[in-house]
Amino acid sequence: MDTSAYPASGCNDPATPGNCITDAQLQTEIERVMTLKGWTGGLGKMFLVFTSSGEGSCMGGAQCAYTTYCAYHGFFTNSSAQTVIYSNEPYGNTAVCQKSGTPSPNGNPAADAASSVATHEPTEAITDPLLNAWYDAALSEIGDLCAYQYGTNTWDSARANQMWNGHFYEVQMEYDNHLSGCVQVGP
Repeated sequence: MDTSAYPASGCNDPATPGNCITDAQLQTEIERVMTLKGWTGGLGKMFLVFTSSGEGSCMGGAQCAYTTYCAYHGFFTNSSAQTVIYSNEPYGNTAVCQKSGTPSPNGNPAADAASSVATHEPTEAITDPLLNAWYDAALSEIGDLCAYQYGTNTWDSARANQMWNGHFYEVQMEYDNHLSGCVQVGP
């Protein structure tokens, strides 16, 4: 957890007026923390960056949080010539990043929305770490194929579809190439 102030606004996100971080600023922060912690990059590692409520973000100018994406993954080569796989995980905006009527077993719908994209983006990064691999005919990545599909609630008196470390969540299913469909890992 990094509690230092966000960098000065570098973009204009219409969904979250105020401060806005660019993809370049996000990459700079990831490299700063990697250096501080002695972490290394590589195709077997991924850095997920979660931002607070009201913090905007944009990549490529007009592609911004909640109007173009709920989260995204990418990569860059850091100053040590290492490939760094990462995702931008904006605060879970339930108005646009959660299917209407989705239950919140933990009483925190924003956490459920954030949990879904926190499974969605790593699944995509595993199959497409350098943004040049797995797409279907409609140019959807693997995580997109099951977005907003939650499956059966089998946890917490049928109010949740996942339990992680004793906590209950409602998380999207993920696509399984072997079964040619969306699956829910768990019981």
